[in-house]
Amino acid sequence: MVEPLEALLGGEHCDPVSEVGERLDSRDVASQVVARFPELAIHQDNEPGSTRGQLVRLLNECVMAGHFPKAQKGRIDREHLAERLQTSVGSIRKYKSILASYDSILPHFAPADDIADEVKRRFPNLALHQFYPADSTKGKLVKMLNECVLAGRIPRSTNVIMISLTCH
Repeated sequence: MVEPLEALLGGEHCDPVSEVGERLDSRDVASQVVARFPELAIHQDNEPGSTRGQLVRLLNECVMAGHFPKAQKGRIDREHLAERLQTSVGSIRKYKSILASYDSILPHFAPADDIADEVKRRFPNLALHQFYPADSTKGKLVKMLNECVLAGRIPRSTNVIMISLTCH
């Protein structure tokens, strides 16, 4: 059985609760996830003890918690999921349809950032770059480029970008 998601969620314990404070079981969590994201309904009918069932339960709990472990390119971190489920990354990758479905809802969980939101609104193809941690080099680079895009002035030299990153 998969233990609570405290490590998955950066030390926070994810214990889905109802609006009245009751602990929710995985069926209740699944129904709430489907109510919000009907496209995930096809993944909810799995054997609870199976790897597929545990993966969906883990991902549903992330939906309820409001955030996911993210890797590069704004996708859910497969290595972290494999570690939590005590299986191999190759085993997790077999469930690409499940992962693709949950990856597709990630834009609903992006951190509140007015600049990133505006960039995503104007340039939807840049949405996948908005998920890097703010304190990472990639996050800083995306933030700077977002500001440049909205200001209408993109640096023509990577030197300008590198100098800006080291100064912040």
